[in-house]
Amino acid sequence: MHKAAVVFVIGAVLCGLLAQGCGDSSEDRGTSVAAAEISEAEYVRQADAICAEHENKMGPETARLYREAARPDADIDTSEEGRVSAILVPSLESELDELEALGDPVGDRIPVEEILGEIQQVIDEADEDPEAFLEGFGPYEKAEKAAERYGITRCPVR
Repeated sequence: MHKAAVVFVIGAVLCGLLAQGCGDSSEDRGTSVAAAEISEAEYVRQADAICAEHENKMGPETARLYREAARPDADIDTSEEGRVSAILVPSLESELDELEALGDPVGDRIPVEEILGEIQQVIDEADEDPEAFLEGFGPYEKAEKAAERYGITRCPVR
């Protein structure tokens, strides 16, 4: 993918995601109350809705970041790497929390743990080295393909 297109995608993704869920570690995940049983079709529908909601928040979040950065006293990194750290990572963490809250669907066709694990890897790699994340996109593509194989077309947020 052309770097400008990648930057645009990341910018769009960063724009719409909320910065909620900051600070959660992967060790804290999975301790929530078990969700009610959910069919595979309903899981796909709800997962796509969660990811679409986060995607739709990317534009406003990026705009907010730029408004805050424009203040004379602001010390905010609006570079591509800065936007990954400030918007994408926290948003993906929130998205992952919401997907985990859905629980496992009835049946065994959708490998939820695999999909969530791939999204967690995206978060970890983007958080650890935003610049390398922007260069490679390997984990992001793996997470996307894992979800798409089972009909989940909006996750992780694009």
